[in-house]
Amino acid sequence: MRVNTDSVLLGAWTPAGNPARILDAGTGNGLLALMAACKYPDATVDAVDIASRALALARLNMDMNPALARRIRLFRTDLKMFQPDHLYDMIISNPPYFDGTPPPDDLRRTARQAGESFIRALFELAGRHLSRDGKLYLLWPAGRRHELLDTGYRNRLFPAAEIVLRDHPQANVKRSLWEWTPRLGRHYRREELILFRPDGQRTGAFDRLVKNWYLS
Repeated sequence: MRVNTDSVLLGAWTPAGNPARILDAGTGNGLLALMAACKYPDATVDAVDIASRALALARLNMDMNPALARRIRLFRTDLKMFQPDHLYDMIISNPPYFDGTPPPDDLRRTARQAGESFIRALFELAGRHLSRDGKLYLLWPAGRRHELLDTGYRNRLFPAAEIVLRDHPQANVKRSLWEWTPRLGRHYRREELILFRPDGQRTGAFDRLVKNWYLS
């Protein structure tokens, strides 16, 4: 399995608890779904992706982890067409996105449009299918923060936390971790996490967050 730092960050950041139903929207290789099944041993995890190649890789990774895979269901469908018959206590997603720099060519424009379509579908689904105390966790580019806020509010979801990420102390903020809730009035917190020291080693804060998910 190719391990994506952003997905590990997102999966490690979700809080302790006992969610019964979890959705991994845009599962890709299935890493987030497997992390969720490991972290929440009583949960059932639905993993959705439109790409057959991604789901084939996810299924291969599930086959290598049969104890976790028993609680994971894979669905090949467009998120806009996904119609679960239950509510979710947690939705997690590392969506496709492009941060807008440098100026877009056709490929970048296509990627950005795919990200915009996905994030609209994600928030529409979360607005309908999050339980009252449910949470949506995702990663999104910092340069498109207002777009995310507008999409969330239009679906009656509200930010509860934002962790802005810097790759190293002098780096610009390129992306943030977000927590959203359907309940208005929750305290909103905004923090910063620096991932690597100037020597390239993980910072203490980053290491404490992800140490249980890496071999070294």
